[in-house]
Amino acid sequence: ILDFRTKDMFPKSHIRGAACDDVFLTDIEGWLKALDKKKVYLIYCTIGHRSGIALAKMKEMGFVNVLHMHEGLRQWISLGYETVSGNGL
Repeated sequence: ILDFRTKDMFPKSHIRGAACDDVFLTDIEGWLKALDKKKVYLIYCTIGHRSGIALAKMKEMGFVNVLHMHEGLRQWISLGYETVSGNGL
């Protein structure tokens, strides 16, 4: 599970088990290169904008199993799904 919001947003609320990196950081491509392109990833941000950018980048880089939460964490929370707080996974 990949969270593409800013580092200050992540500790406030995120999906359990998510790893976080801001899609607008200059090293995002390097971060993505370290991931296994064959694994399945669920990606999200707050409303879908940042994760949509990440989705395009991931497809361009050859990732094949990416699930995009189009309406993001806001929708996740409105549907009553659990989030956690803090910096841990």
